[in-house]
Amino acid sequence: MELIGYAATGIGLLAYLWTDPRMVLKIGIPAGILWIVYFLTLGVWTAVASAALSLLRDVAGAWLGNKLMRKATLLLLALVALIALATNAGWVSFLPVLVTAWKTGAVWLRDFPISFRLAKVGAEMTFVLFGALTGAQALIVSASIVIAVNLTTAGRIWWRGRMMSEGAAPTTSAT
Repeated sequence: MELIGYAATGIGLLAYLWTDPRMVLKIGIPAGILWIVYFLTLGVWTAVASAALSLLRDVAGAWLGNKLMRKATLLLLALVALIALATNAGWVSFLPVLVTAWKTGAVWLRDFPISFRLAKVGAEMTFVLFGALTGAQALIVSASIVIAVNLTTAGRIWWRGRMMSEGAAPTTSAT
């Protein structure tokens, strides 16, 4: 069961190595499918529903234009709110729903790579808490690594922008 979560982690990490938020969303889609399977094996139904909506959100964020993407993500946020209301399973079960809403907001920031990354970091911190409270070890490991990779990539993007604004060529090429 944990191996599924670790496989999702590996794919997700590959996605977060890209600086382009749309590529992060595209490459993360297979990881999203594995997270659905992982949460199914744990029997955490709010997390299953939240992961399914996250998968749809990533598809919308990766391929739709801004106007249609915003409409689609608003619809998904409404579905997240319905899940939160329907589950009534306690505040711990609400955490994946909160993460989905948070990451949906991050998709709106896809044209601002550093802000996109920082919003993702906040959501992943909530996943660390959820993993700690439910015993989802793969989720804790995954979220912790994703936090580190996102912060590193945000720093790389910032540094490259700083070097470009000063007229110096960047020392490394970014993907």
